[in-house]
Amino acid sequence: MAEAEQAIRSAARRAGEILVRELLAMHGTLEHGDEAEVEGAIQRALLPVGRCLLEGVWSLHGHDRRPAAAPCCVHCEQPMRLVDAARPRRLSTIYGEGVTLPRPYYTCTKCHKGGAPGDAAWHLGPGKLSPALARIVAEGGARLAFEEAAGMLQRVLGIQVDDNEIERTTESMGLLVDARAALRAETPAPEAPPDPGSDVLLICADGGRVHAGGRWREAKCVAVAALGPETVIDTETGRARLRVGEKRYAATITDSADFFASRARPLAEDCRLRHPRVTKVVLLADGGPWIEKGWGTLGLPCSVTVVDILDIRHFEEHLHACADAVFGEHTAEAEAWARHWGEAIRKDGPDPLLQAVDELHPETQESQEHLRRFRAYIEVNAHRLDYPAFMAQSLPIGSGVVEAEVKVVVNQRAKRSGMRWSEAGAKAVLAFRALVLSAPRHLQAFWDTQPQVNRLPLTLLPGSGRAA
Repeated sequence: MAEAEQAIRSAARRAGEILVRELLAMHGTLEHGDEAEVEGAIQRALLPVGRCLLEGVWSLHGHDRRPAAAPCCVHCEQPMRLVDAARPRRLSTIYGEGVTLPRPYYTCTKCHKGGAPGDAAWHLGPGKLSPALARIVAEGGARLAFEEAAGMLQRVLGIQVDDNEIERTTESMGLLVDARAALRAETPAPEAPPDPGSDVLLICADGGRVHAGGRWREAKCVAVAALGPETVIDTETGRARLRVGEKRYAATITDSADFFASRARPLAEDCRLRHPRVTKVVLLADGGPWIEKGWGTLGLPCSVTVVDILDIRHFEEHLHACADAVFGEHTAEAEAWARHWGEAIRKDGPDPLLQAVDELHPETQESQEHLRRFRAYIEVNAHRLDYPAFMAQSLPIGSGVVEAEVKVVVNQRAKRSGMRWSEAGAKAVLAFRALVLSAPRHLQAFWDTQPQVNRLPLTLLPGSGRAA
């Protein structure tokens, strides 16, 4: 204990000397700068202090010294041979570059793979990023364009990380998420899942086009959340509806069948789909054929009541398009008709609207055809348009209640002006972004597995662009 205290005091003294030196070097700013300038100067002065303390704690743990016995290889469990008593490991950390960690380095006598016990103890994976910085970098790359993330790190933390490094780290985390999702899809649902906290489960699905691999591809997204049992007042409608619980997202670029098999179904099962308490499953989407077909592959338990709802916003788009075709685009009459029936369907369901459509007699053949298609659309989706019944059960009728998942998960990251992706790069970033935007505890559970150790040391995926 005394030896440890002495080491800590020694590291603190060195850090203090560095801090004084740094503060003296910027005394002009400290004396004459405004609050923002002073705060920034102090933050910059603390960076080398943090690097010094990291190196001191590394030594305190003894990672710079040879262990009493040579380690065994984690790959083939054979004894390892010392090849360097103090090979330096240089890291970029949340305190910037320049952290050097000397440690004994070994190679396996059988498989010839190398390693250092200290690296394993501190969960140092391939590359130069520390675990804490790797998390920040990957999450930044999932939320922002890579160049924007690099600029943000420079401005906010005073840390310089190349946008290529941000891209590599984000994509490698996404590939790991994708690989784990594929593995999860091949395993059965948990036999005793935890209590979901509600009797109702909400599942939303949607798709959006992303330019990937030199062509437009549809990125698919699913969101799952518990509904209730508490109610809240909907800010848009003023009515009470079941509260949406913590959300989980999954997103990828693949065909419809694989999406529901490898993403939607496992995610729903992980969100307690098969828990005995769940008696109702609400399916909320835009009525796209691929989604409606996919619902049938979820393997919904026979014991649950399924409520299939057509997103009210998507319906209103069709309603306004029909009004424009019959009364003239954006005319006052078209706006009034669409507004009236948008409110009426919420109160009375689809039957009065069908009657109103039958009473319209547009003059042109084109408008007649549009009206015919709209009527068929209502008939096909009539059971999904029973909004009075849905609202009587306090159910949501618009996908905005889960933040319009495709807009948030896909479009805001992958569909910005000028962005061009490789298919592999887009899939990886979307997979990780979906996890980042899910409830925080799920992202934390991912980081708790130390993924920076397990990830592959990637080069840039083919076709990834700087605009991404």
